Amino acid sequence: MWVNGAWVVEGERTTDARPGRGLKRVVMAAGKETRALGFSAGGSMQSKASTVAAYLKELPNERRKVMTALRALCQTHLVGFEEGIEYGMPYYKRGGQAVGIASQKNYVSIYGLRKQLAESRLKLVGAREGKGCLTFSKPESIDRPVIEKLLIAKRNRG
Repeated sequence: MWVNGAWVVEGERTTDARPGRGLKRVVMAAGKETRALGFSAGGSMQSKASTVAAYLKELPNERRKVMTALRALCQTHLVGFEEGIEYGMPYYKRGGQAVGIASQKNYVSIYGLRKQLAESRLKLVGAREGKGCLTFSKPESIDRPVIEKLLIAKRNRG
């Protein structure tokens, strides 16, 4: 059923399946939900992993090293945040605050830190600001000390 611009199946909100909006889930005639290859509009694959450990296992070795290091930073500095998988990526949530990390096809994304970056006026070399995220096309060059400071700022905001 189409409700408020999104498909809803048995009370679960799914992704908009209109052309150009990303195709992550499709509703079948029988009312059952199926994931259509997991592709999003950007050509990246959305993980079907149910745990962060399973998510990391799916990644190629080089990308796994980078994502494991980001996970360790999140676990160290986001004390009190709950780790889980949302939107097919590792997420750390506490109240209304969230930080997500994702390994995309051509880059690594960190969600939820743009405001902290703007407020801190720190320079983050090698990153681009996306719509709601920071993206790194060369994941091995992520400035970990700056990311640490942003994570600490996020934690202290709550």
